[in-house]
Amino acid sequence: DFDISLKNILVVYDDIDLPLGKIRFKEGGGDGGHNGVKSIIYYLGSNSFNRLKLGIATNENMRPSEEYVLKPFKKKYDDEVKLVIEESCSAIAFFVKNNIKATMNEFN
Repeated sequence: DFDISLKNILVVYDDIDLPLGKIRFKEGGGDGGHNGVKSIIYYLGSNSFNRLKLGIATNENMRPSEEYVLKPFKKKYDDEVKLVIEESCSAIAFFVKNNIKATMNEFN
């Protein structure tokens, strides 16, 4: 067991409902149909952790989502993927030094 406050946890995951390149911080909430988040909620015994959703939606056919999220992005999206990774790293660094509310105000 680790003695870590849930307010100090940031779960970063893909979100098929956000456009590629968009990021969204969120404080608590449900699983939104995301099996990975559902598993984290189960094992933590709480949904009161912070999240950073990374948009992965493109104009490609994304259903069923289980097939889409397991494939690499097409080369034409390389620049957008690189930019969102860089922005996410900066946003995470900001979160570490601040709190979730300040981070949401800065990046959402």
